[in-house]
This record gives sequence, C-alpha cells and structure tokens, in this order.
Amino acid sequence: MRYWMILLAALLLAACQQAGDKARLASGDTEAGGKRSLRYFEPEFVDLRAQMIDKLFSACMTHVSATDVMNKCLRDRFASAFDDSHLGRKNCDYHTELGDFIGCVAIGNTFIDVRRRLADNSPVPSGYWSGGHAMVDAVIQSMVARGTESCGKEGSTAAQTSCFDRWYEDRLQLPESLVDRCPEAAPGSGSERTDREGCLIEAIIIRFMQDHIPRLDAISA
Repeated sequence: MRYWMILLAALLLAACQQAGDKARLASGDTEAGGKRSLRYFEPEFVDLRAQMIDKLFSACMTHVSATDVMNKCLRDRFASAFDDSHLGRKNCDYHTELGDFIGCVAIGNTFIDVRRRLADNSPVPSGYWSGGHAMVDAVIQSMVARGTESCGKEGSTAAQTSCFDRWYEDRLQLPESLVDRCPEAAPGSGSERTDREGCLIEAIIIRFMQDHIPRLDAISA
C-alpha cells in the first residue's frame, strides 16, 4: 500500500497544480499553465470555469472603477460560495494574485471535503493552507490512516491494494456520470490503475465545482 500512497500523492499534486494554473489563467494571468489541461474532464472544466467567471464578474462589475474594492468583492463572493470550511478566506488572503487566492480556497476546501468523506474530521495540519504538498500530504495521511483501519495490514500486496481501491471509491461517493467515464483498472496493471486514479481525482475537482458554482447565484450582490 505504501507504493500506492506515493502514486496517489503524485496524482493529487499534479491535479492540484493543474487546477491552480487554470484558476490563474481564468483571472487574467496568460502566463499561468496555458499548456496544461485535464485529461478526462477538460470540456466540463472549461464550461464550469466560464460560468464561474461570468457569475463573479457580473456581480462585482459595479466596482470595476475601484480596483481594490473590485478585488475584495471577487474574493468575498468566491469564498462565500466555495469556502465550506470557513478557513480559506482568511488563510488564503496572503495571495496577492486573485487566481492564486481562488486556487488556494477551492483546492483547500476540495481536499478537506475528501478528508471528511474518508471519515477524517480532524483539524487540518499546521501549514495546510500554504498549498501544494502540504494539502496533498494531509489527504494522504487521511487515506493511510483510514484505509489501514478499514483494510488492515495483513495479506498480500495485491489483496491490500484491491481492498483499498474498493474502500477509497466507496467513500468518495462520486456520481456515476463521472465515474463511468474513468477507465477500469485491470488487476495487476499499474498503468491502467494510474489512469483510473488520475481520472477519479479529476472527477473530484469537477464534482466540487458543480456543487459550488450554483451557489454564486444565491449570494446577494
């Protein structure tokens, strides 16, 4: 299972970096991550990102002549819709770029949601909101602890991996409409298992966006 956790960490970090790059690109940073894309759900990501941008800027357009006020409006509205933990708004505000702030709040809360689905409601570790590896490490720690509780430490590597895969996907509770688009992982096939895990991680990001972007409509200007 140790190898599998290392692999998941790499996949989570890659997805985190991709989503963060896309957020910076959406906020006007044309140098950020333009060459990267989601492998399985890029059309959905592009559409959801466009919806988010439209809703945010439509709500804050009255402040367009005052840059500081506009920036605060965009941050406040985004956090109101996406910051389920009520920790992201204050802990991500050190980011001077709007896109970096959006990525910090969105990815941080996405991973907190994953931890809770894995039955880990403990506080996030110190330094979590610094992003990147810190956020990924927190999720991996939850996976190791809860996965070991569920599957134990005995048995062959293949048996443990199979148990972990079932447990992990059951706990994620991803919609079938997303999961059905992910490739099946054939027993013993490392590359196909990697493909499926990467797809599931992208599906986690898409599910979070689908759940939260509609909230922007419900927030008063």
